[in-house]
Parts: sequence; structure tokens; C-alpha cells
Amino acid sequence: MLNGSPAAEPYSVSALTALIKGTLEERYAGVWVAGELTDVKLAASGHLYFRLKDEGAVLGCAMFRPKPQRLGFAPADGLEVVARGDVSVYPPRGNYQLICDELVLRGLGELQRAFEELKARLAAEGLFAAEGKRPLPRLPKRVGVVTSRDGAALRDILRVLARRHAGLDVVLAHALVQGEGAGAELARAVEELGASGLVDVLIVGRGGGSYEDLFCFNDERLIRAIRACPVPVISAVGHEVDLSLADLAADVRAPTPSAAAEMVTAERDELRRRANTARSSLRRIAADFLKLERQRLDHFRKPLSVERLSGYLNLRRQRVDGLGERLRHASLSAVEAGRSRFARVRLALSRAHAVPRLRERALAGLVRRLGLSASGAVYSRQVRLGSGTGKLAALDPRAVIGRGYGHLTRKGAPVRSIKELRPSDELDVTVRDGTALTVVRRTFGEEADLRGGDGEAGGHRRRARGRGVPPGQTDLPL
Repeated sequence: MLNGSPAAEPYSVSALTALIKGTLEERYAGVWVAGELTDVKLAASGHLYFRLKDEGAVLGCAMFRPKPQRLGFAPADGLEVVARGDVSVYPPRGNYQLICDELVLRGLGELQRAFEELKARLAAEGLFAAEGKRPLPRLPKRVGVVTSRDGAALRDILRVLARRHAGLDVVLAHALVQGEGAGAELARAVEELGASGLVDVLIVGRGGGSYEDLFCFNDERLIRAIRACPVPVISAVGHEVDLSLADLAADVRAPTPSAAAEMVTAERDELRRRANTARSSLRRIAADFLKLERQRLDHFRKPLSVERLSGYLNLRRQRVDGLGERLRHASLSAVEAGRSRFARVRLALSRAHAVPRLRERALAGLVRRLGLSASGAVYSRQVRLGSGTGKLAALDPRAVIGRGYGHLTRKGAPVRSIKELRPSDELDVTVRDGTALTVVRRTFGEEADLRGGDGEAGGHRRRARGRGVPPGQTDLPL
């Protein structure tokens, strides 16, 4: 070991980071942090990244999908919020951060913290356990309702009950459903109506509202009254997205007060249909049973006559004869099959010594045919190659130019007809060993092709004919 080196094996960066990450996640889980939002960014993946800051520090935060989509507000820089989550470390950068589960505006932070603390304490007591939930009665005679007599929730419940079961009695226990003292009134109404013995099931709830309006349904006294109620309790607070501690403590949670009324009643038409179906099934079963018993009774009434006994014995004789015939045929078939297999084996053994000789002959024939086929294919390819080489040489433009011909192009394009040229056109003439630049002074061709042109070329032709130039020729004046 070198002088000055540590006595123990040093940590790697990854190992130390993992140790710090585990320590932070174990000791700082579910912490609440208050601060101002800054650097808010909603990624395309749906994850929300931001920072919480105060006058002394900045904390990086992340909230993963789908939690950002369920927030009741749009996060933006400058908002005062309270966040709850677990402290962790992002190893690639070595930064510690808060992985958020909840994010509320600063004004709602105190209520939310109180809600979470009470929820955890009551859950530890088993007040929300599924084992304590009771089923609803199938046909209640009286339904108790704990809500405000002036609220829309009561009207919705009564309307549904009148439509589905008009003869059902309803007992109302009036209580405040928001504001100061509402939780205590709700708890007292549940206790009194549950202990009265007048109802078979109880509905506790109200219509929708803000988070603060519905907070009275998180009162500890109400939660304990619901769990101690001697009859099943349905919680119907706000809308489906609103969750209160009363919803967790009740035997059944309904998304709305109207849905709670539907849960405690049965359709009269449905009950009548089920009764009629049961009556019809019972009558059909009874009729079938009586019919079967009559048939059995008639069967036993018939005397055991000689004719019936003789017929029974004849039937058994026929079955014995049939089985004997099948046994005889099966024996003959087995013997014949054995003989056939023996003959096939003997024939195969007699031919076994001739197989190698036949295979040698077949192999020699294949080798001979393969040699002839390969020789013919090579000769055919040589003939086709020679023919193609000759045609390619004949079509080679360099061979044509080598025989004294030239290749004319105008502005890079080949010249194929005298009609494409005009006097003063510049042409490139390519011969065997180079290219020359020339200018068209005259064109010679059929007179019909050059006659009748307009413009400068036509004028040149007329002047050329005036000077005695032969037909079919144009001249460029110099």
C-alpha cells in the first residue's frame, strides 16, 4: 500500500450516492414542504418538473404522470404551494430532489395536512378496514337521510325514491352540511337517527362544493359516529372526484346523492318480473315432476306377462349372437394382418442386398448427365459472350468516330437534324483525338424543310436566293 493511502477500501461514486439515496429515502418519506414555484415545466411525457424556493434555498421537485393531470390548478411560476413527497437522489447528476405525490396551493395546505394526519390516525385504528363493512339491506322499509332540508341533495334523493319505490318511507335528520359546527351536527344526527330504530339504512351526504365546503365530512366525530351506527351507512358527498373521510368510513360510498338513493331501492317492475319468472319456473318444475311420476306408476302397474319376458330373452339372445359374430370377424382380421406383415418383412429382407448396386448405377448415371450438362452450358455461355462483345464493339461511338466521323453538340445537347440549327449557332465537333468549336454559317437540306420560316432565318434565306444561292441552302451574311 502506498504511503498516505487510506487504510480502508474507498467508496465508489455510485456506491456513496446509493448510500446517501437510501438514507434520505428512509428518513425523509412523506414530508411536507412549503415554498414558491419556479422553473415550472410540464414535459411531453406528462411529468411535471419544478423547483420550490424561499429566501434561503432552492429544492428540485418532480411529479410523475398521472398526478399532474389530477391537480385542481395549473402550476405556474410565482405560486405559493405546499408539496408532499419523498426526498430522493437523482444519481446521474448527484442532486437530491423531492418526488411529489401531492401539490396544493398554500391556502389549502393546512387543511390538507390536517386531513392526511387524521386519515393516517383513523386508519391505524381500523376505522376504514374493509372487514368492518356491512352489506345493504335488499328491501328496506324506511330510509334515513342526514343532510340539509334546504339542499339539492334531499330533493334528488326524494325524486329518485318516488320514481323507483313510491311506497318507501323516508326519515330526515336535518343538519348543517358546511361551515363552522357542521361536523358536530352531522355526527349528532347520525347518532340519533341510527339509535332510533326507525330506519333500516342511512344516507349521509350533500351535493358538490369546494374543498373547504366539503371539509366538514372529514370531522373525526362524524367518522366515529358512522362506524358506531347500528345500521349500514351510505356516504354520498359531492361528486365522484370528491373523496372525504366519511366515504372511507361508510359501509358503501355513492358517487352522488341520487346514486345513493338508487342503491337502497329496487325497481318495482324488476321485482314483479322476478316474482313472475319464479312463479312460472315453479309451475313448470311441478308439472314435469308429476308427469314423470305418473309414467313410473303406469309402468309398475303392468303385470309381468310371459310375452314380455319372452321378448326380453329374445333381445338378449340377439345381443349374444351379435357379439359372437364380431369376435369371429376380429380373429380372422388379426390373423390376416399378421400374415401380411410377415410377407412384407420377408420381401424387404430379400431386396436388401440389391439396394447398394442399384444406388451405384444411379449415381454413375447422375455424374455422367451432370458432366454433359455443364459442358453444354459453358459452350452456350461462350457463344453468347462472343456475340455480345461483337455487337457492343459495333455500337461503340468511339469506333464510329475513329472511322472519320464527328459528333456535333449544341449547348451540350446532340444535334440530330439540320432543322435544329440556325446560322450563327456555336457547335462542338468531337473527333477521335479532340473537340473543336465551330460556328454555323450555312445550312443545307431539303428546300421544303427550310422554306417558309419567319424571322431572321427566313430573311437570310430570301437574301440568299436573291444572291443566286441554290435552293435548300442558307447563308450567314458576314
